[in-house]
Order: sequence, then structure tokens, then C-alpha cells
Amino acid sequence: MSTKNLVAAGASRLAKAADSGVDPAVPTEHQPPAEARQLVPSGFDASTLVGKTASEQFQALDAAYANAEGAEFASIAAAKMVGTIQRGTVLKALIEDDRFKAGGYTSIGEYAKKVGINRQYVYDLITDAENLLAIRPLIEAAGHPLVASHAAILRPVYDAKGPAEAQALLELAKESGKLTAASLTDAARELGFLPAIPGQSKPSASSALPVTNTLAYVGAVYKAVAPANVRALVERDPAQALQLMDEAAAEIRKIERRIHEGRKLAQQALPNPGEAPVDGLINDGP
Repeated sequence: MSTKNLVAAGASRLAKAADSGVDPAVPTEHQPPAEARQLVPSGFDASTLVGKTASEQFQALDAAYANAEGAEFASIAAAKMVGTIQRGTVLKALIEDDRFKAGGYTSIGEYAKKVGINRQYVYDLITDAENLLAIRPLIEAAGHPLVASHAAILRPVYDAKGPAEAQALLELAKESGKLTAASLTDAARELGFLPAIPGQSKPSASSALPVTNTLAYVGAVYKAVAPANVRALVERDPAQALQLMDEAAAEIRKIERRIHEGRKLAQQALPNPGEAPVDGLINDGP
């Protein structure tokens, strides 16, 4: 089984498991009720330090960091997201009020050496955790974890343009077949959220495929899957016919998404958007 399939299978099992919402980086007594568990954790709860001595606070934070570090390597993307959030929020709490000093450390850099990271990575983890928590609604809506490199690209769009634009960016990046920082960056450039690479320019309206040719292409696809053609293909090779239908359906879904986004853009540009025709999905003809 490929790595991609393993990740997909693992994500499916996590989603269906009764304890899939349990955060392995948080002690049992601090776990939220089952009905309140979500995909994105809230991070370390500093209120649990109230009433403890400085030494007890340090010990609790030190143990929480070790738990978070273990959680990060327990599985792939989900645990990495959880680990990043937990480690970053724990480190932030250690820096606040110089709590690391209660453990005998004169600086957060010294504590960083103790846990095997450098001082700059402490602040990188804090930033990564903040980015992931900032797009928490987007991750919850997507239904799958994201990692720090994803959040670093999505958060500026989420903050500046809003959840809908960030969701469009995420969906476009997924169309490449693999969600990575590179595919998100390419999608962000395509949508105009990032400047184009020097020497490359976005296609102008005049250089784009003419609408008449586009409609002709769609019409050709429609004719290709006409009942008579499909029956003939099924008789020759049922497996190939099924593959053709699946591929055609996938392409049509992509086209529908692009049409939906294009309609929204056109409607917003109308002097009186309320008079625009009602949007709808592509329906099969008779």
C-alpha cells in the first residue's frame, strides 16, 4: 500500500474510532468530555497551573512538553498537528513569567537544549501553533489535519480574505493530487494571493481559451458519454468504461467548482447583483 493510501486509511480509522478525539498529549484528567472533542486541540491550558508552586508549574510544563513531543511522532499528520500545537503552547507558557527559571534554567535557550531543540525553533513552534489555531475553523470544516507548513500559507489568506477564500485556496491545492506547501503556494499564485514568479505572468483574458471553444469541448465530452457510445465501450471493456465514467465525473466536478467561483466573481461585479440569475449545478439532459 502506498504512503498516500496509508495516510488516507489512517485518517479514516481516526475519524471512525470511538476515541479518535482523545488528545494523547493531554493527561486523562484534563481531557475534555467526548462530546466536546474536536479535530484541532486548544493547546496547553495554562489555567491548570493555578495554585501550583513555581517548581510544580515547571514540572507540569516539562511533562506536558514531553507528552506533546511523543504525540507528534505517534502517527503522521494528525499527531504532527497535535504535537506542534501542544509543544508551541507549552513553550509559550514556559516563557510567560519566566516559568522556565523554576527548573534552574537561566534562559529559554537553555531549556531548549534540554529538550533537544535550538532557541530559534522554540519561537518557530510558538508561531506554528498560533497559525494552526488561527485557522482552526478551516481545519474542522476540512475534516482532516493540516501541518505547520500548510498553516503558514493559509493563515495570511484566512486573516486577510476570510474563511471562504482560504477554503477555495485549500480546495484548489488539493486538485493537484497531493496537498503540500508547494501545491498551496502554486494555488495561491493562481488565485492572485501571492505575486507571480518573475518572468511568469497570469494569462490575460484575450489569451485564455475562447468561451466558444470551451463550450465546444464540453459538448464533445457530453457526446463522448452518450448512451450508445457507453454501451459500445462497455461491450468491449467494462473496466475501461467504468474508469472513463469516473474520470469524466471528476473533471466535471472540477469544472463545476470553477464555474461556481466564476459566477460569484461575475455576480459581485454586476451593478445590481440581485438581478443575477440563480446559480445551479450542471444537470443531465434528457
